[in-house]
Amino acid sequence: MEMMVFVLVLCIIFAAWVQRVLYRMYWNKNLESNICFDNRAVTEHEIVKMYIQIRNKKRLPLPVLSVLFRLPNALAEMDMEQKKPCDSWEREELFSLFSYEEITRTLTFYCQQRGVYKLSEVRLKNKSLLLDAVCEQKVPVDCQLTVYPSCVDMRQFALRFQKLLGAVLANDFQFEDVFLVRGVRPYQPFDSWKNINWNATAKLGGYMVNNYEYTTSRRAAVFLNLMPDGKLQHREVMEESIRLAKTWCVNLEKVGVQCSVYTNAVEEDSGECIFVDKQHLEKKYRTALDEALARIVLEKVSGEPFCDLWREQIEKCSKEYYLVFISAYQHEDFQKGLSALGGQAANFAWVLPLTGSGVYRVRKELEKHVVVWDVYWRRERNDKILSV
Repeated sequence: MEMMVFVLVLCIIFAAWVQRVLYRMYWNKNLESNICFDNRAVTEHEIVKMYIQIRNKKRLPLPVLSVLFRLPNALAEMDMEQKKPCDSWEREELFSLFSYEEITRTLTFYCQQRGVYKLSEVRLKNKSLLLDAVCEQKVPVDCQLTVYPSCVDMRQFALRFQKLLGAVLANDFQFEDVFLVRGVRPYQPFDSWKNINWNATAKLGGYMVNNYEYTTSRRAAVFLNLMPDGKLQHREVMEESIRLAKTWCVNLEKVGVQCSVYTNAVEEDSGECIFVDKQHLEKKYRTALDEALARIVLEKVSGEPFCDLWREQIEKCSKEYYLVFISAYQHEDFQKGLSALGGQAANFAWVLPLTGSGVYRVRKELEKHVVVWDVYWRRERNDKILSV
């Protein structure tokens, strides 16, 4: 009897050792995993679904398989019972798979903040049948989600927008359309040689240049300054500045105004400042704008004074464009640059986003250009501006 018990114990120990060896050797053989979102691009405050797919393409079952991955704080899992977002950033999903089984799990997330979020790897952790051995493996994945900034309610800007639009329409510029030739005329000293019509010159015996038709152009430029006004500048103020930039651009485009965007946020790869110039786009304007604003990292902002950074572009645009500056930064160097524009009789507005208790002091000559936006109440503030 004792011998039988001893043999039985040995068999159990041997079986446990065999299954432990088998799981360590073959648990990840023919095991496939994949993670993806139902949309690669969404807007702030929208819902996105994540699919976790596990395939066990072998006879060996996997009783306890964990899929571990880290999610950004900007994504919060939706509690479908309470219908509200809840904190859930460190994820561990448990699976139990039989032989040749496939499981797909769906998670629903609420996008709290814009940005570009990448998931490059997941960890697979498996336990043996008797839970006495743990094996782990890192698996590369290609999962990316781009969250575009949302727009603010433009009705809060209705009066201001109508004034701006009126200034843009009154500031229509006439440009020669090189595709519409009205006729020819004698060459003048100020004419460019490239405008000479050589066929007409040969026939008439004197230099003749093309006379073009004219076309109008409605243009605006948004300059987004993300330099914090102080060490205690709230992050939400910067995020609201980005939303304001998108709001102005989208609404100007709807009424046929070409709008470019220039920021002092630095690209992570190239080190150049992020901007969107509508005249040199290879993709749709709205897509290019959303992607550019989503790529902004607030911790990576150029330390060069904003008006110096974009001086050439500001001087160029001030002659032909209506300018919208969005900046919570109120220091003297920035206001000095805007005052210089006022001296050049340029058409511009300064949108100043602040928290409810934020203090703002602007130069007297800039008062008529300033629009103070309350970040918490999401509306324009009409209290008296303190002049300096």
